[in-house]
Amino acid sequence: MKIIILICVIILTLVNTCLPQSGWFTQYSNTTQNLRDVHFVNQYTGWAVGWYNTIRKTTNGGISWLSQFATQDGYSCCYFSNDMTGWIGGGSQSSNISYIFKTTNGGDNWSSQYYSSNSGMIMKIWFSGSLNGCAVGLGGKILLTSDGGQTWLPKNSGVSTNLLSVCFINQSLGWIVGDAGVILRTTTGGAIWSPYYSGTTQNIEGVNFISPLIGFAVGYNGVIIKTTNGGETWILKPSGTTRWLNSVCFINNNTGWVSGGDYYTSGTGQILKTTNGGENWLGQTIPSVPWLADIQFINSEIGWAVGSSGTIISTLNGGLPLPTAPNLIFPSNNAINVPVNTTTRWSQVTNARRYTVQISTLPNFVVITDSITVDTNFYNVPYGKLTNAITYFWRVNASNVNGAGPWSTVWSFSTLPTGIIPISTSIPTEFKVFDAYPNPFNPVTKIKFDVPKATSIHIFIYDMTGRQIDKLFEGTISAGTFESVWNADKFNSGVYIFRFVSNEYSVSKKLMLLK
Repeated sequence: MKIIILICVIILTLVNTCLPQSGWFTQYSNTTQNLRDVHFVNQYTGWAVGWYNTIRKTTNGGISWLSQFATQDGYSCCYFSNDMTGWIGGGSQSSNISYIFKTTNGGDNWSSQYYSSNSGMIMKIWFSGSLNGCAVGLGGKILLTSDGGQTWLPKNSGVSTNLLSVCFINQSLGWIVGDAGVILRTTTGGAIWSPYYSGTTQNIEGVNFISPLIGFAVGYNGVIIKTTNGGETWILKPSGTTRWLNSVCFINNNTGWVSGGDYYTSGTGQILKTTNGGENWLGQTIPSVPWLADIQFINSEIGWAVGSSGTIISTLNGGLPLPTAPNLIFPSNNAINVPVNTTTRWSQVTNARRYTVQISTLPNFVVITDSITVDTNFYNVPYGKLTNAITYFWRVNASNVNGAGPWSTVWSFSTLPTGIIPISTSIPTEFKVFDAYPNPFNPVTKIKFDVPKATSIHIFIYDMTGRQIDKLFEGTISAGTFESVWNADKFNSGVYIFRFVSNEYSVSKKLMLLK
């Protein structure tokens, strides 16, 4: 039986490692209980805790989660200083009890460190190292330890509102947030806490500081606030949502995520990401889940979020999904008389870093005429790639660090007939047909002409009796400068007439063929 389990884990590991992951994907937690907190000490080892004595541990990045057991009913938070030493906290809001447990062997065993039957449940724990810790909870509860949790001492918070999250940047400097916009700060390791104005009366659920000066807090009704002076003043940032935001995690001054959802409704969970220090937030595509309670990233790519009904989701690329298919713009579908040096254009795609353009003479692209990857939403086809009087098919896809998205729809265009060569896309100011060169000629001559706007033209060759003996072009062309080539190899020496006709302009030029 152990061999079978081992084989399954190895297969899952290979699948997770070798196959590209798109955005966020679901991990199997083996529970339907609500999960309230997640904490990883590295990219492999982490814990998730929740209601009804739910403790889950992984040592392979979440490919598999194993059950662990302590003696109390529900847990709302966890914190680990390394892969062996950690704490979990919780309690019951209805019965007003609270407790903290500690492990020194990676969660195989848990010992009780704190229990109270007449104070609010523990909501969040934070440790600075392995000795100095702080726990916060309902009813303004603050507990401090300086001996790894052997003793937890209550501290005066100065408030009676629920305290929901805590964050320390070092052993001395820390912050607590809670209901009704409460923000507290300490510079004494938790001995003294001072209130600061948050600028909101919404309940604040999560707090995270990147440095002693820069921090973020999130809460109800889509509230995201930022400080750049250590919490003395806070500025509201636009989140683009009115949902309940529960947790915030930044890995540097610019890049961070928040998670949330509406706990008491059948809404949809949400993850937002910023890459410019919270000035703008973009929603990320996640599996369907009513709400997410906590989120953690260990670097710019790897992260986890936990929430309702045992949900654990993870990402290996910062939550970035595959880009969608671009929309083709130019040349329009079924376009005719397209120059062989045309510029193809398509729509820009969110999350795209590069685009691949393919051109083929076959709609299934079995034969590729031209293929290139660019970082713009256009491609100037160089001379020599395409041929006159051919129908081509083209398509584009977008890609990012996670891989390539789907191909666009396939469009087609037909190039100019043989005998017409575009030599400049600059827009002339008037119609003009230049003298042929060479002239006299044997047997090929060229005639350059300007077209100031898209129009229908006719170019014919006549003999001196007025009889049409050749047709060089007949159709619609775009504005530009073109060159018409006449190969008179099958005709006798003599004088011929080159005739150019459009709706607004016509001219004739004499040609002398000498053989």
